[in-house]
Amino acid sequence: MGLREAIGFAGDLYVLFGLSTVVFFYGGWPFLKGLYGELASRQPVMMTLVAVAITTAYLYSCAAVLMSASTVIVAINARLLSLKN
Repeated sequence: MGLREAIGFAGDLYVLFGLSTVVFFYGGWPFLKGLYGELASRQPVMMTLVAVAITTAYLYSCAAVLMSASTVIVAINARLLSLKN
């Protein structure tokens, strides 16, 4: 019996989703604010890179929670293949 089975409950993914949203905005706010400033001055550098990376990871996590993980992987692969052609 693993930790997930020991402390898991119905809806635990949604609780984790809510907590990760708080962490994303609380911890990522300086980067998101820096992204806005860099794009406004048309000089994207490090804040833009970090903001895009954390936003991409957060959006992938949101999609994985709201859909099954295998569906997300298939959808991303299909989108990447469509960009290639």
